[in-house]
Parts: sequence; structure tokens; C-alpha cells
Amino acid sequence: MKLWIDGYREPPARRNGWTWVKTYEEAQELLKTGEVEVIDVCYYFTKVEDPFGEEFVHTIRHSVSNYRDYEFPEMENHLEETGVDLVAWLEQQVYANGSFKVPKMISCHDMFESAAYRIRQMAKKMGSNSDYQY
Repeated sequence: MKLWIDGYREPPARRNGWTWVKTYEEAQELLKTGEVEVIDVCYYFTKVEDPFGEEFVHTIRHSVSNYRDYEFPEMENHLEETGVDLVAWLEQQVYANGSFKVPKMISCHDMFESAAYRIRQMAKKMGSNSDYQY
């Protein structure tokens, strides 16, 4: 099974046959089955309102230079799990239970580069390919 984990973006058309899950909990449940071979995860699973009146995605805010100096008070108490949290949970499961199946490939389709980097590093540590092109 191939999981596309993103709370708001559908898998691109080239990702035919992917299972789209929108929450941390849904992804955990499917990963526990041992049937997941590939995951492509987003850092944030939800949207927030843009301070300029448009719906805007967290990940875009982190990558667009003219937003870098703006403070986002709604993010100060952000307690929702992220894609990094999901891969960290997966890493804990793998090390706590030697029979827990690691997906062959773990990637991040996010523009938030530091999150994508952390996900790639955890994937490599677990022996999963994070550079695979599918």
C-alpha cells in the first residue's frame, strides 16, 4: 500500500493507486497493519486562515520570504501532530518492536525544508529510502 498523508491536498494524478489519509490517527492505523510500503507525508495536516483574509497553507508561509518576519499567533499554541511527529512515532515503533514493518520509502512533499530534512534523516536512520523516485 502507498499512503499519501495530507489533510487538504489530494494526491497528484501521477500518484494513481495511492491511499489518501488526512489525519495523523488514520496514518497510524494503516501503518500498524504492516501493509504500507511507501509513505509521502506533508508537515502540516490542516489549513489556517491567512492574516490577509485568504486561506493559506502553513507550509507556504514558511517558504515565502515576505512572510518570514510576520508572527502568526495561531501557531504559538499549535499542538496538532505533524508529519515529523508521525515519522518519529514510526521510528519509536520500529525500535520498540523489532517486527514492526518499516515502509520501503518515506518522503515528504512539503516546501517546509527543515521538516522535509528531518523526515529524510529519520527515514534513513530506519533503513528506509528517502530519495526514491516513484
